[in-house]
Amino acid sequence: MLSKHSLDLLDLSRNDIKDAGLMYLTAQITKGAVIKRLNLSYNDLGVDGAIALAEAYGLNNKVTHLDLSWNRIYPTPGANFLIRTLGDNKSLRKLNLSWNALTVGIPLRKLLTVTTLKILDLSNNKLSTDAAKSIALRLPNATGLVTLNISNNPLRPADAFMILTALRQKAVKVQNLLMDNIVISKDFIAEKTAILKLSFRAKTHITHGPVTKNYTLSMPDMRLIVMKRIDFVSSRASKKCKVDIMLFFLSLQKTNEGPDIQIRLLYKHLVLAGVHVDIELIEEMANLFPGQPTDKGAKTVNLPGVVEYMSRLWPDKKLPPTPPPPPPPPPPPKGKSKKKK
Repeated sequence: MLSKHSLDLLDLSRNDIKDAGLMYLTAQITKGAVIKRLNLSYNDLGVDGAIALAEAYGLNNKVTHLDLSWNRIYPTPGANFLIRTLGDNKSLRKLNLSWNALTVGIPLRKLLTVTTLKILDLSNNKLSTDAAKSIALRLPNATGLVTLNISNNPLRPADAFMILTALRQKAVKVQNLLMDNIVISKDFIAEKTAILKLSFRAKTHITHGPVTKNYTLSMPDMRLIVMKRIDFVSSRASKKCKVDIMLFFLSLQKTNEGPDIQIRLLYKHLVLAGVHVDIELIEEMANLFPGQPTDKGAKTVNLPGVVEYMSRLWPDKKLPPTPPPPPPPPPPPKGKSKKKK
């Protein structure tokens, strides 16, 4: 029986005690047993075990070193309850929660108010932006924290940068910020260099993963995509009749009544020319080169807009000059009329 007794160290690691076995221990803690250094790693503990441990520590919260690594306490009810309860501890110095698939976020704020906590290992979990925000916000409150290990979590470069910038505050006492295998940005490197030059960061050690490239992403020009598509389709018209799509639109602009053409009519002209295009492509043209809607609100394609864009894509293409109109027929020869007597 451990109740009302104190142990400096109890190592139950790699015993596969599971949640059911842990209940015997938590019962003793509830009755008053004090175990300062407790190692429960590699025991297949789950949500029930986490809740039982939280309930026990809610009554008798005097552990100083707790190792719960390599378990399965990730379900939110158990993990959140346990971490919040440990946040009420007044003597906790070292906590290892690595390898638990934790997704916890906001409860970390409470945990980081424990001023006696010196080493916190959250590595190899599933922490994301919520966790990063909580850590960055509460690091100034963790006045005793020397080592924070958040390596091998699916944090974004922006999350890593957010946590790093907290080290600009003199109130943050962390000396070892470990973020191994977390991808960072080029801005992170510049910020890290600046932070390590601060007088109170002379002994600070920061690790991180590879630097991602700062790509400048631009939206594709949908007009170009549509034009390339319709040019490709027209080039695959019947072998006997290849259609030059720009010359088609140049000709249509000359013969159409007005600058705009309805979708269905344009589709019909293309099919008659041998270009079997999907009507959805014509509808997209109407979105990209909009003409005046019809009286009934139907979309139209602005032919001058299409031709102007095509002329920039294919500046060498032009309609052949219009042949001059044929000369008028010569007037009939005037015959000499005979006067009747």
